[in-house]
Amino acid sequence: MFKGERPSCLRGCPGRVHRHGRYFRYARPSGEQSFGVERFLCLECGLTISVLPVDRLPYRPVEGARLEAFFNDQAEAGSGPDPPPGQLEAGCLRRAWKRFQTRVCTLKEAFGLLIAPITHSAGALWKQMRLACQTSLPPWSNAQCTQYLASALPAAGLSAQALESAAAELLSSASGGLPRSLNLLARAAWINAATQGAQKISAAHVQSAMETVPCVPGLHLGPSTASNQP
Repeated sequence: MFKGERPSCLRGCPGRVHRHGRYFRYARPSGEQSFGVERFLCLECGLTISVLPVDRLPYRPVEGARLEAFFNDQAEAGSGPDPPPGQLEAGCLRRAWKRFQTRVCTLKEAFGLLIAPITHSAGALWKQMRLACQTSLPPWSNAQCTQYLASALPAAGLSAQALESAAAELLSSASGGLPRSLNLLARAAWINAATQGAQKISAAHVQSAMETVPCVPGLHLGPSTASNQP
């Protein structure tokens, strides 16, 4: 969730974004209610940013809390929405769960080592994601990031010497000490090195990863719920 009255440009432009009107989305599957979505425009690069209310999801006419409760019920981790959903809302929630079931592998990669590698089913993945998101920890220090990377490399089939010290330092600073960002950056740097046939992951590989991994906290932006919608 960004701080202040407006988000920053998702591409890292230094200037302030400008208000750019709003549009409306259905708040309920019946279409009887709607809510406004604020839009912002970056004058430097032309990017438009749509900012959803904190309890809303992109392209889903249901509240986030009710979808979460439904997913908890499907994963046998809760009792479901209260009050129970009507026919239209139930259909929307079932479609969301079906979509979630098709993204197990993608989400496992996104959460990295925060998710148990033996997780295969959608229900087990949802429980692991709940645990990972509910664990609120302060950012890691550079030493803790380095220690994490040293332990993660063997799990990926690499030796500790495969990561150059300069690359480890850059990964630590660019990630802002956040484990998920550190994992995403390290994975991207590893892929860059492998595709180039390099024997070690260098700072140049990390720099290239920083250009492809969006919203790295230590780079340009703080945490944000701004969604990059046209």
